[in-house]
Amino acid sequence: MLKSYTLSCLLLFSFTLTTALADDDMVWNGVNGTSWSGFYTSPYFATDTTTGQSLTIFCLDYNHEIAPPTEWHADLNTLSPANQSAYLYGGSYPLINPATTFAFTGDGLGTVTTDAQRYQRYVEAAWLFTNLLDGQAVHDTNGMIISQVAAWHLFVDSGHIADLQGRTSGTGGSYQFTNYVGGGTTSPISFQQAVDNAIQAAQSAVVTSSWSPGLDWTVISTDPAWARSQGGLVAQEFLTHAPEPAAIVLFGTMLVAVGFSLRHRRRAKPIS
Repeated sequence: MLKSYTLSCLLLFSFTLTTALADDDMVWNGVNGTSWSGFYTSPYFATDTTTGQSLTIFCLDYNHEIAPPTEWHADLNTLSPANQSAYLYGGSYPLINPATTFAFTGDGLGTVTTDAQRYQRYVEAAWLFTNLLDGQAVHDTNGMIISQVAAWHLFVDSGHIADLQGRTSGTGGSYQFTNYVGGGTTSPISFQQAVDNAIQAAQSAVVTSSWSPGLDWTVISTDPAWARSQGGLVAQEFLTHAPEPAAIVLFGTMLVAVGFSLRHRRRAKPIS
């Protein structure tokens, strides 16, 4: 293949959210415009045109892409230990090899092997995305990027950790990490140090301070039956603020762009 970028959420989406009561038409509204190392970063936006409700979605998955075919099915499950088996990285998803997941061990948690540890990572991601939203509210673009990259580290697998860590350590400049959720700002440090501080802050908040999401977070995971029907294709996983858990069907229309995507994956035509 030629030069390739993942489609991920850089698609113009039109999708249907099926609930027990009605079919809601959803429209993808785009990205927030913040980018790092050639990739757009969270949040992304969609609207339920039936109810007029807006959704904000966040990418936690550096390991997969949303590539052709650009139509896929996903399940929405609230962020709860009871739903963990439905998550891509919950330990029971049939198309994910647990032996390759959670390759990042630099947060003090070490090797992730238990259900409690896996779920902790999801809550830490929710903390980081909460911090990202707080940074966005005060136009802290660098803080948004730091929180996003930190969240990607929590779930990166052994096949992609070298790429992610190489991009992180290779990001030059002076940064600071602001803990909007708990308070405190670091002195100017490297990007790598800022990401490490963000990860440590998330872990400390969840483990030491028993932080729990103040918002209704929902996990969007590829439906396993659909993935099998596509030869094992697994799309990226996201967190979102969704009205109710439901099955979701995403229909994507590719847009040609120059040089940006959620995550670099293959060598192919730049797509967003």
